[in-house]
Amino acid sequence: MKETHLAIASVPCQQWGPLYDDGKALRQGTIFQELDLPFYVTEGITEGQCAQKGNSSQLLCQIQQISFVLDDLTLYLDMHSEDGQALAMYQEKLAVRDQLKKEFAQKFHPLTRDCVAYCQGQAGVHGDHAFCWQDGPMPWEGV
Repeated sequence: MKETHLAIASVPCQQWGPLYDDGKALRQGTIFQELDLPFYVTEGITEGQCAQKGNSSQLLCQIQQISFVLDDLTLYLDMHSEDGQALAMYQEKLAVRDQLKKEFAQKFHPLTRDCVAYCQGQAGVHGDHAFCWQDGPMPWEGV
């Protein structure tokens, strides 16, 4: 087969700039406004999706949003490891996510092994015990 060049990629170096809030970032697929180059319409994700106060869905939605922001910041920090503003935001968001996961474990059940310690001593589905991993649904059952 003959070597053919179909395209030449032009990838500009990303700079720190205006950011979307956590909810909009998840809907747009990036936290960076300058990288938001929509090629298709995002369907099914509404702005009010996390508005259901006090239930597990609301907390899970917040955890999903902040986890997405952390993922995007990780990608940015891979190339800009000296950016103090980005690193500070990463640490702030990480602390918020840890608090949300702790709150979820205390109210409902642990989402990860890291959260098991937060629900110890609660009377769960299987009675009062120190290890509460089994109180939540199995991963294939959904939440």
